[in-house]
Amino acid sequence: MTADDKRPPLSDDEGLNHKEWCRENGFSISTGHRIRQSGDGPKFIRVSKRRVIVTRRENRRWQDSRPVTAGA
Repeated sequence: MTADDKRPPLSDDEGLNHKEWCRENGFSISTGHRIRQSGDGPKFIRVSKRRVIVTRRENRRWQDSRPVTAGA
């Protein structure tokens, strides 16, 4: 049994901060900022003055809505 086997399953309602969201989607933090500023990213939720999150469910919805490009 590995350490990964001991982790609880991920919840669709779990929140990802900006850095975690970028890592999950395989792009840099600056690219994540560009995507969010363009309005083409998923809907983030402001949880405090300086913190925003996106749920895993919303991230998956956004991923599914993106066009698939050749070679990707």
